Amino acid sequence: MRFFVEATDKTIENIKALVDSLFALSGSTLKCDDVFRLELVDKNEEEENDWDKYEEVDLKVTPKEGVNGDSAQVAAKILSSLTDIFSIQSSYNG
Repeated sequence: MRFFVEATDKTIENIKALVDSLFALSGSTLKCDDVFRLELVDKNEEEENDWDKYEEVDLKVTPKEGVNGDSAQVAAKILSSLTDIFSIQSSYNG
């Protein structure tokens, strides 16, 4: 049986830490949770048979309500696509 993972709760933790550090670097006291909503989204593309199970999970980042501006939308889009720069997968053959 093989499992392929695209994003996990750890992905969210790491992206929050990255955003928090970028805010701090710029002298801001804001945190990722102040500006963005991060969630894992099931792409509903699941294939299952006797020997394989495949389910895509993606990261979705959106600006929080009240956070306006094009730069917030651009940043959310970039953060949402960060997992696309890596090929993340694991497999188990048991």
